[in-house]
Amino acid sequence: MILLAKAVLGVGGTLALAGTYTFHEGVIRIDVDEHRAGGSHVHMWVPAAAVPMAMHLVPRNHLREAVERSREALPIAHAIVSFEFADGSHLATSIEARKTVGQEYSAIRGFFRQFQTIYLISEESDVVRVRTNYRGESVYLYRTQTTPRDARNLFRHYLEWVNQARERAEWYNAVTSNCATNFVLYLAKAKIGGISPWDWRTLFVGKGDELLYEKGDLVGAGLPFTELKRRALIRERPGAADFSRQIRVNRPGF
Repeated sequence: MILLAKAVLGVGGTLALAGTYTFHEGVIRIDVDEHRAGGSHVHMWVPAAAVPMAMHLVPRNHLREAVERSREALPIAHAIVSFEFADGSHLATSIEARKTVGQEYSAIRGFFRQFQTIYLISEESDVVRVRTNYRGESVYLYRTQTTPRDARNLFRHYLEWVNQARERAEWYNAVTSNCATNFVLYLAKAKIGGISPWDWRTLFVGKGDELLYEKGDLVGAGLPFTELKRRALIRERPGAADFSRQIRVNRPGF
């Protein structure tokens, strides 16, 4: 199953949409389009190293405002993949940006090599509950059609990624090397679920549940996607004890 915790991304106080494109090492192209009457349209080439330095000059309250303004335009989310074991227990895996002491995560800075990647293995009552009960994020719980054999292979590969990151640190990127990238590449290579790494929804994870539904990879009890997603939203705020069981009560596929 896959848990999608809704997150957001912003790119500038009054900007509705922007994009960055890496063409070769050290240089990026930035396109900024302001969607309002008399809005500006800026297209430029800049050294990649200049972007994170410039981000430090932007006041944090402006970054937060930008995130809110672009909430619907850019479907960024966080994917958590949870595995169920024979005894009924669950173990959640989450690929995240690793922050240093005192450092705050910024979805914008997440594009520009500001964070290393960390591979988490956790109980759901920790990594999921912190999002539902404390951060106030919208978390959706789905069950996939993955076979036990494919799930075991995926979990084994996840452990290999953990060990590889210990030997060689990786840069986190909010789109190209994010919480779902390794999963997508593995599933595509193993020909599981019919997912293509070239589908844009594998980059913007906020549309990942829609992609999985379209490919027939979600247990949906014949429900339309909108209804399945409505029922997948975790509205309860259960305690740590028996957390995994409680969030599955009356949800399609469980």
